[in-house]
Amino acid sequence: MKKISLSIVVPVYNSLEILPSLVNEIEKNRAKYDWDLQLILVDDNGDRESVCFERIKELKCEFPYITGIRLSRNFGQQSALLAGLHYIDKDYVAIIDDDLQDPPILISNMLQELKREGMDVVYGVRHNRKESKIMRFFYSLFYKILRKFGEVKFPKDAGDFCVMKKEVVASILLLQESKPYLRGMRYWVGFKQKGYPYERPGREVGGSGWQFGGLIDFAKDALFAFSDFPLKFILRTGVTMLLATMLFAMYIITGYFFYGNNIEGFSTIVLLIMIYGSLNIIFIGIIGEYLARTYTQTKNRPKYIVDKII
Repeated sequence: MKKISLSIVVPVYNSLEILPSLVNEIEKNRAKYDWDLQLILVDDNGDRESVCFERIKELKCEFPYITGIRLSRNFGQQSALLAGLHYIDKDYVAIIDDDLQDPPILISNMLQELKREGMDVVYGVRHNRKESKIMRFFYSLFYKILRKFGEVKFPKDAGDFCVMKKEVVASILLLQESKPYLRGMRYWVGFKQKGYPYERPGREVGGSGWQFGGLIDFAKDALFAFSDFPLKFILRTGVTMLLATMLFAMYIITGYFFYGNNIEGFSTIVLLIMIYGSLNIIFIGIIGEYLARTYTQTKNRPKYIVDKII
């Protein structure tokens, strides 16, 4: 029976403590299912002392199928993933996080699902997340907004964890996104895709590398990259406010000429000016987000720079 040719891409960020456990879990599955494996560990330069990359070097001595990549600085998780995808050389590709919240044991199940159902992509769908209630609320809200207003109907609670054919990866790498949102790019390219529900465990070691502000920026990148709804919202709000202003003006004029009402209301005028001024600032900010992304795209800078590869 032919071995399964598989590349696993893992973005690594300050994961010195848990990295050996992750690699050992992957090795157990490689031995059990007899994979022809390439394990790509992309160090996103979380420490200037290169301690994590030195650990990757040590692991490579023990597991020769490891490819270690260190980026020249911290470019972010999504860029680290893209860096790893550029170096795959197997028929199937899996993406998992470095914290064991995406259990490596599920990769085989997802591969079987992909082959049995004739799929090109099987992506993980997170159930019963172990985060706090407030974070689960924000995650749910984010996916609802993206599904409602995105240019394609993104699957709910689908993360980067997936197994896909190398042809899908080739299509993803054709996209020249200045701020990549990989799970959105994966779904946008099409092909036959299916969700694989799984329960995402809590972190075994340490805390998340994501801060709340970083998650907000991540959500903004996703929304502005795959939706023009904010711009449409500006237009619709502007038209609505124009109609409301015209009705209000007609009410004042009618009252003055037909009923002799005095035109008063300094506070009302100030309030309306403040409302319109605030909305203008917000709308300029939204337009600015799109302009900033367009400007970044036109500079055509690389999404990452590789410092070392072993």
